[in-house]
Amino acid sequence: SYTLVPFLDQKIQIIVSQYLKVGSLIIGGGHVALPLLQNYVEISSHEIFLMGYGFSQALPGPLFTITAFTAQTTYQNVGFSVLLMSAAFLPSFAFAALGLTYWNKLKKFKSFIYFIKGMSAVALLFLTQTFYDSFFKNIHTTPGDVLVALFVAFWVYGLKKPIWMTLPMILIINLTDSLF
Repeated sequence: SYTLVPFLDQKIQIIVSQYLKVGSLIIGGGHVALPLLQNYVEISSHEIFLMGYGFSQALPGPLFTITAFTAQTTYQNVGFSVLLMSAAFLPSFAFAALGLTYWNKLKKFKSFIYFIKGMSAVALLFLTQTFYDSFFKNIHTTPGDVLVALFVAFWVYGLKKPIWMTLPMILIINLTDSLF
């Protein structure tokens, strides 16, 4: 066993190292981070995780902002949540600082380009698996839920409405649905 930071409690070090692990396995914090967050990080509930996913989608910037939400809802400590979010982002910054110096040299190699394309395909598979696990296996959907999802997809992608207009609409739909 190693000591990450000598003055921190062992349990806190374990929690921080879990967020560091997720951040180091998924550089950039895209959708691929979702299954890792679900598997490696303590989350208060699956519903809270999905709510955080929705909120982080509505925010500009990387999806790793979900780490702040999950940390806050699980541990209910703003300072600790900021520490855990920073731990998740830290490997990305380190990779960017180191990788940018070599990027122009590496992108000249076809094998490197193929490697990047392969990694993108793996990321897409992770995303598809997460979508399937989160929405089809764990949530009991009704035909009404599917219609709402299709309507929201049309609203955002077909009509090109902004996300900030979509969230209140979904809230109103959910509130009226729960009344009946």
